[in-house]
Amino acid sequence: MAELEEMAARLEAARDRLRGVPISDSHEPGPPDPKTGERWDRFNILGHTAEMLPFWSREIGKAVHTGARMGREPGSAGRLEGIESGRLLGEANLRDRIEQGVASALGLVRGMAAEDLDREIEAHGRGTLTVRTAMETFLVGHLEDHAAQLAELG
Repeated sequence: MAELEEMAARLEAARDRLRGVPISDSHEPGPPDPKTGERWDRFNILGHTAEMLPFWSREIGKAVHTGARMGREPGSAGRLEGIESGRLLGEANLRDRIEQGVASALGLVRGMAAEDLDREIEAHGRGTLTVRTAMETFLVGHLEDHAAQLAELG
């Protein structure tokens, strides 16, 4: 399987894993994140996931097509707003947004050529990285991590 096809399959598998987690109104936080110490409940996870998928799809796509620096500008509150907005939006709305976000990510992956993965792009706070690394770090692996995190909460 070609690398881009594998990325698309992984995005679809993570989406399907999220779909398989029953809807709940539990506000119980999960275990602390080993890197940050943050403890997120399901609404934090869903809110962040709903925000990050379209954000990173747009940012990586823009960097690939225009050479613009990608990522969050210093002082940006978008990530935090996504995390905190979950309860306000409700789980059904967040899941719809995640579906749309996965569709955006799949569109990005399916619109790329294999040689795009080795291109170098600039990222705020990260310097130079390949498109492959950006895709893994900010989209594919990121979605897989949050799908697993939500599944652990049950």
